[in-house]
Amino acid sequence: MQSPRTLKFWDDYHTQTVGNQEVDQAQEWILRPTPALLGELLERCIPKDYEQKKSDTMISVLEIGCGTSTMARDMLVFWEEHMKELHKGIYLHVLATDVSSVCIDYSKNRDQKLLQNQGRSSSLEYSTLNAVEPAAEERAILERRGPFDLIFDKGGLDTFLFRSRHRGRDDSDQTVVGTVLHNICSWLKSSTGIYTTMTTRSKIKLLRDYRGFREIQRMKLTQKLAASGELESKSSKNKPENMKQIEYYAHICVKIDLDNSHDVGLKGTRVSEQTPDTDVCPQCLIAFISFRGGQSLKEQGAHAWDRKWNGHKTHCKGN
Repeated sequence: MQSPRTLKFWDDYHTQTVGNQEVDQAQEWILRPTPALLGELLERCIPKDYEQKKSDTMISVLEIGCGTSTMARDMLVFWEEHMKELHKGIYLHVLATDVSSVCIDYSKNRDQKLLQNQGRSSSLEYSTLNAVEPAAEERAILERRGPFDLIFDKGGLDTFLFRSRHRGRDDSDQTVVGTVLHNICSWLKSSTGIYTTMTTRSKIKLLRDYRGFREIQRMKLTQKLAASGELESKSSKNKPENMKQIEYYAHICVKIDLDNSHDVGLKGTRVSEQTPDTDVCPQCLIAFISFRGGQSLKEQGAHAWDRKWNGHKTHCKGN
């Protein structure tokens, strides 16, 4: 669980930050999203068969740890201005959340004109959310707005990973990360729901080994997709010019199909059984152990190898 001291820290932090900001300002954690990134995230949520549906389709998006960022608002505006006409019959709802009521109240006040004038179709909403232990009213909002097509954070998962690293990676902190991932997975749509975390980390072992995702793709964010956020750019101002430039990554995770999995994994998330070394690709006839080049499953993690193997068998066209 998150301690009261942790929750107070974020309220105090945002109280100080908001006090130093103009009412229309935002603080972008890690990176500043571009229209290209917003389009990339939203395109992945478009149902493949939506044109065959006779009724309207709603895409539900949840942001975790929004702080005073305008990314949720920017996403809605981008949809309305650039994607709505291309995908008629699809509407977008974005729920931006944070554990701190201070930054939520600030964002509501900053964006009150948009919030008051939005229609009944696409819309934006702000709410508090404790991603570790949601309160009853927060769970009610999640149930009303979910399950979600997309859940994203921009440095949100980093805060839990940072605490785990700086407290010696003890069991309690790793359990918190696992609880957050389990909650995220439970709020996503089965088999199509996408969780995307944006970070400066090129690898996240706890995410890689989590059993609730059937596919994880790492996408390097180029300058076209993202620029340095305020916190990152501040930390890099005094760095020598020859130091390596900060790189940003999006780890894009697709939820498993719960209807077609039969084992039980972390905190009740069902996953498929471990693939045997003798399993063979029906197209090219290579065995699983040969596909790995003889490497032990411990080299990259059994679940990571399973995802690679399933991807190979899905796309293999034979010799």
